[in-house]
Amino acid sequence: MLLEILPDSLYGSSNIKVVFKNRSSSIIYKSLSKSLLNKKMVLATSAILVVVNGEQTISKYDSGDLVVNENEMVLLPKKIYIVSQIL
Repeated sequence: MLLEILPDSLYGSSNIKVVFKNRSSSIIYKSLSKSLLNKKMVLATSAILVVVNGEQTISKYDSGDLVVNENEMVLLPKKIYIVSQIL
């Protein structure tokens, strides 16, 4: 499985809409039509994750799982390695 560096790896995706981008800051809308399982990522910058529909489970290597449900948001610190399950 490929390790993605976020947000840089998102900019070329067809299911991504870049709402705002200025140097290292951006607002990105991601719409999925199917689940993504075992998506491995490293965050290059801090991120605010907002789940509009469905849920996302984030597994951190040094602690347990974090489930972000529909209409919830979480602040993720930069330079963390996560494995994400998006349903």
